[in-house]
Amino acid sequence: MLTITGLVLRFSVAGCDGRPLGGPAVYAGLAAALSGHPAKLAVVVGSDLTEQESMLLDRIGSPSASRMVRQRSTPVWRGRALLGDAREGAISEDLSPWSSPVLADAKGGLVCANADPSCLDRLIAATAPPWVAFDCHSAWLRVRREPLLKCLARSNLVTMTEHERDMLPREIFARARLGEATGPALVVKKGARGIEIVVNGMRLSMPPPQIATVRCDIGAGDMLLGALAACLKGNDAVNLPGLEQIAAAYERCRPLLTMLLSAPDPAAFIARGSERLP
Repeated sequence: MLTITGLVLRFSVAGCDGRPLGGPAVYAGLAAALSGHPAKLAVVVGSDLTEQESMLLDRIGSPSASRMVRQRSTPVWRGRALLGDAREGAISEDLSPWSSPVLADAKGGLVCANADPSCLDRLIAATAPPWVAFDCHSAWLRVRREPLLKCLARSNLVTMTEHERDMLPREIFARARLGEATGPALVVKKGARGIEIVVNGMRLSMPPPQIATVRCDIGAGDMLLGALAACLKGNDAVNLPGLEQIAAAYERCRPLLTMLLSAPDPAAFIARGSERLP
């Protein structure tokens, strides 16, 4: 079974009521569960979780034994419902303490949703997973350059936005061998133009979900990461998946992306997704 780690956050979205629970790990875990290949969540949460929120994490794949609880409130992310490529938003505090779950092993593979690369680098080194999927977030490039590079180099599958690909120095691309024969497969998220898969120097573009009006794209990248990883490992993909394998996994996860992008806000999507959980 895959292990998914990353941040658990509350969302404060302009025009929406409340601060629902979400974050990269929740979206990636929900995507894996809805793809039919549930994963184990290894996360850090605040002491402010309600009983309903704890039950949601249990159902996604995070029994209380795999959750570290800090005696303070869960960090809050503030932003807009539609982020676009820039993924702009503000976090209420330093995220490093929220990026270091207790994890004994990751024998089924490790999915690294957005979190502090220094913590993820240590986690990968300590657990030596046989397979790693990693989401590259540009915000960490300024403050965690070397740990970010180590994570990229140790990964089998890397996702990033087109904006982040263009921001990433060529030197890092070369050192991490992204999309090359001896490096990780690369999935570039291009928003309204779908995705581009780069494996072994070969490229394949695929269209986005067909939605008349995109209402909220928060968590779309995390959903894609979790669903791709779950579908690939759930179907025993080789450690370095090929173009056809990733393309097939993307086709299987497009309905989930459609459900997310058509929801008005994170709370509505989480509610819809949880209704479909077994």
